[in-house]
Amino acid sequence: MESIKDKVAIVGMGCTKFGDNWDKGSDDMIVEAAYEAFEDAGIEPKDIQAAWVGTLLSGGSGCCLSRPLKLNYIPITRVENGCGTGMDTFRNACFGVASGMYDLVLALGFEKLKDFGMNILPEWFSGINPVFRFGHSSPGDFALTAVKYFTSTT
Repeated sequence: MESIKDKVAIVGMGCTKFGDNWDKGSDDMIVEAAYEAFEDAGIEPKDIQAAWVGTLLSGGSGCCLSRPLKLNYIPITRVENGCGTGMDTFRNACFGVASGMYDLVLALGFEKLKDFGMNILPEWFSGINPVFRFGHSSPGDFALTAVKYFTSTT
């Protein structure tokens, strides 16, 4: 049986410096990471046939990727899957290539949660999903659960 590893390869990679990046907007981070990946792969944006973008609050559709990169007239899928968003974005891009539908795709993730001026998700978001209560985040809740598990006596 043929596996996905025989059909998909990562040919370029780029990354914006991880951190608050107060001096950069979402578009700046997208352009920086994508163009680093394009250069690494030896391609141009026009070579991309489809794209997947992973983000939670920083973009409502694939337009958050198509606008700054000027990727017109290609399918772009926005992915949101909690803490699994990055992996799901990458996985779907791989499936797009492995299926034979595309030869060259882009998977990109970004987030600017702290631009709301808070160290947590904004308060208005807390009513949408009970996991994201005011003062809590998924990684924080997972850490508290782990501490409780490791310190419990059974």
